[in-house]
Amino acid sequence: MLMGIVTKNTIMLVDFVGAGGELRTPIAIAVIGGLLASTLLSLLFIPAVYTIADDASQVVSSLFPACCATKFTRRLQGRHQAWIQHHPIPNTN
Repeated sequence: MLMGIVTKNTIMLVDFVGAGGELRTPIAIAVIGGLLASTLLSLLFIPAVYTIADDASQVVSSLFPACCATKFTRRLQGRHQAWIQHHPIPNTN
């Protein structure tokens, strides 16, 4: 909803014709440019960086499994294995 209000106001700033309209045009261009830049960053750049970082962490942890596993991670993995052993999946056949 906020994005719609901001977009409507920026369109009004660009389309403004009348006294002082030439003074508002640069700010309208700056606002629209900022909206476009922030949209591109949040929809394209941030997910791409997150994917690259996630892939890199998986590569590093596969190369050095003993160094990357913390005590907390090992304890959780141990509890998970114990839970699986005590709660087998029922056969539905």
